[in-house]
Amino acid sequence: MPRIKLTEYRAKSLILGEKYEGTSLSLSSDISFPKESRLVLKVDQGIKKRMKQGLVAVDIAPSAIEKHTKDWSKRGYSRFLAEPLFPHEQSEEQYFSLERVRTGVRLLHAAAGGIDIE
Repeated sequence: MPRIKLTEYRAKSLILGEKYEGTSLSLSSDISFPKESRLVLKVDQGIKKRMKQGLVAVDIAPSAIEKHTKDWSKRGYSRFLAEPLFPHEQSEEQYFSLERVRTGVRLLHAAAGGIDIE
């Protein structure tokens, strides 16, 4: 059975439905967040270790989205995810993944998460 990469935006939209506040962006997207918003912006193309590769921008203003997406597009990326920042401690992060297997879908959850998970 072939593996199919599912973007973070698509996965969160499927799981959370209309409650999900993230926005999928491309280079041509119109961006509409309130000026006072604080955001997390990520490359959303199934790339592992995004934070360690500099493909995640945390606690940015909406006005900084264009700068980051242009920088990342020069590196070959074209899909991005912007979502509201929810300040928290690293100890509060969890890890969740879905994996297609021969018998269906395997759900994996770890109480300890964050950028050092794997």
